[in-house]
Amino acid sequence: NTKMNNYKKISVKCMADKLKNLSNDIIISGHKNADYDSLCSSLALAYSLKKMNKNAKVLLEPEDIKKIGYFNLSDLLCEKIEAKDYTFIAMDLNKTSRLPDFAKEYYKKANYRINIDHHNGNATKAEIILSKQNTSSTCEITYDIIKKLNIDFDKKLSELIFTGIISDTNLFFNNSSSKTFSIASKLLKNGVESEDLIKKFYWAK
Repeated sequence: NTKMNNYKKISVKCMADKLKNLSNDIIISGHKNADYDSLCSSLALAYSLKKMNKNAKVLLEPEDIKKIGYFNLSDLLCEKIEAKDYTFIAMDLNKTSRLPDFAKEYYKKANYRINIDHHNGNATKAEIILSKQNTSSTCEITYDIIKKLNIDFDKKLSELIFTGIISDTNLFFNNSSSKTFSIASKLLKNGVESEDLIKKFYWAK
């Protein structure tokens, strides 16, 4: 914990424990010009937190909302924040300049800031940071967090994580470890139809 910046980097288990203990509203956002790793990790985390009876919403730019229509999760989306007391979770970015422009002010005003990411170098100044730079995608990190939260991976949650992984790894071409393949295999067992998702979210981009 560096006093200078007043943030600390933590483990997956510590992050899961922190999320379990959040009692205020939770706002989640990925980076601007969002790819599917950013979108799907944000949605997967919000979906899991909602299963824990937490009030979690994903802040999205209007043009991104139609990109994820297939998942039918409009109840998790918002375009502005009314709450005064909220935690802001920034996903898949290593500096706040990568947040969507309209989200930057919300990040600044948050009572508590969390960052979950897999890129080198971190300048988010969030209160707690989970940064795993040798990981394929933020969706892979999110999978680990959700496992620690003891949330069951239903088909929709599995599809979200799978879509983010295939997007950021270029169909397992980049940064894919044996663990990445192991996770993908588990997701397929949960009913993910890989061919359909690859056609819809990879070849169609």
